[in-house]
Amino acid sequence: ANTKGLCFIRTSRPATEVVYNKDHKFAIGKCNILRKSDSDKVLLIGACITLQQAMLAAETLAAEGINARVLDPFTIKPIDREGIIQNAKECGGNIVVVEGIIQNAKECGGNIVVV
Repeated sequence: ANTKGLCFIRTSRPATEVVYNKDHKFAIGKCNILRKSDSDKVLLIGACITLQQAMLAAETLAAEGINARVLDPFTIKPIDREGIIQNAKECGGNIVVVEGIIQNAKECGGNIVVV
């Protein structure tokens, strides 16, 4: 209600795991990092139901010795372009988008897979 212009927030479906505590503060146009280490090799991006898939993928990769960062964009419009680019660079530019399209991929300096 305090944001001017169009805003698109992805919300989850009923009967899905709750990933945020009730006191979490969300900011329009700012992403949330749910999993992070100093040695992340890939950035997994998911929203709503696909966020849970990204978390599962991170656990699977960790079991194979590959650290993955998990990013929830929270709002699709406005998108946190700077947050995504910064986190992608910190992960070597390797991005897996569980659902959606990343534009201007060259700014991240790596590989992008959209599934």
